[in-house]
Amino acid sequence: MELNIIFIRQHPFPVGYAITKRHKYIIDYLNKQNISCGHVQTRCGNDVFGNPKSGVYGKTEYANLSYLWHSGIFGKIKYFKEVFYFINHHFRKEKINIIIFSTLVKLDTLPFYFYAKAKGYKIVFDIVENLSAKGSDASVFLKMAFFISSILYKSALCVFVISHPLRSAIRRIAPKTPVCLLLNSAPITSRGIKEGFSSPVRILYSGTFYSKDGLELFIKAYLQFCQNSKIPCELILTGGGMEKNKEKILNQIKNNPSIKYLGFVSDSELENIICNCDILTMTRINSQFANYGFPFKLSEYLASGNTVLATKVGDVPLYLKHLENAFLVEPDNVSSLVDALNFLTTNERHAVNMGRNGIDVAKQYFDVQSNGKRFVDFLNFCLRNRNLVLDECCETYN
Repeated sequence: MELNIIFIRQHPFPVGYAITKRHKYIIDYLNKQNISCGHVQTRCGNDVFGNPKSGVYGKTEYANLSYLWHSGIFGKIKYFKEVFYFINHHFRKEKINIIIFSTLVKLDTLPFYFYAKAKGYKIVFDIVENLSAKGSDASVFLKMAFFISSILYKSALCVFVISHPLRSAIRRIAPKTPVCLLLNSAPITSRGIKEGFSSPVRILYSGTFYSKDGLELFIKAYLQFCQNSKIPCELILTGGGMEKNKEKILNQIKNNPSIKYLGFVSDSELENIICNCDILTMTRINSQFANYGFPFKLSEYLASGNTVLATKVGDVPLYLKHLENAFLVEPDNVSSLVDALNFLTTNERHAVNMGRNGIDVAKQYFDVQSNGKRFVDFLNFCLRNRNLVLDECCETYN
């Protein structure tokens, strides 16, 4: 039987954060394979990306319904009604119906979980972080949601995870549930062979401004580097986070004309920025939480063909080799970051070659087509082998 797949998650679509792109590229593959799918957004904060409230992306209908939650008591009632309607409306009796939840089923999402299950949807989770880990900064409510979700993982058709540490964690939590390692995807965006850096050298940090990201340490390293280097540079920041985190960073960079904060930008703007910068930085602190995840930006960076500077946390060293396709630094180490900036700016040819080699890494591990096929193949594998031997599943989809 054919598949019908619904994604239900709290983030906006089709433009949004890293998790949005993760699912958008899967949906791109599903659209090309003529596999029917839909996407519905549940309660979240304000959509800073300006997505339509509903629409069609490729062949995929989507509804961004979080705004209803913030529209008073009648808005909340309509919110629940509309999400239930979306789940019901997109159910296809002639197909195998699958609904994908992202990491957590929160208390206000539980009714949708039970309704979808009663309707006949197969439940699948896509897990990208461990909110019970130290350093997550998760609220008590989020940790409670993770506890509830951990129970639900045990009865899921299967679970997708973003990293090896997460895979191990889910196997401990739900030992009888099939688990598949599914990396992020990123289309190749390289715009030809770069011969050298710009003047000034353009350094980019793009992402969230949470404590796990280590951005404060990187800015400190950048300022130290600038004090002792004669090479003109500029640091470009995009993204953001909670106001308290953003305010802290803005205070750190104020009165420094070589640091530019651009805020949230569209996907097309970000692609242009990534391609036009010289050194792309991905920093993390050495927390348990950081080591469970895998940064989406890394796949985007590598796909651009530009030089990547990355922290050695989690699975990063499994895919990147120091001085071959990236410059890897130790976490929580300002002097290591300063040394990296010094090396990259004074060894342009080597740095540019590392960026070119990064394209090969993107093609090997983060290809949209390959990862989309892996996603669909694993779903079909689990459906065909309901009483599968987990050792066989683990060996096939490691």
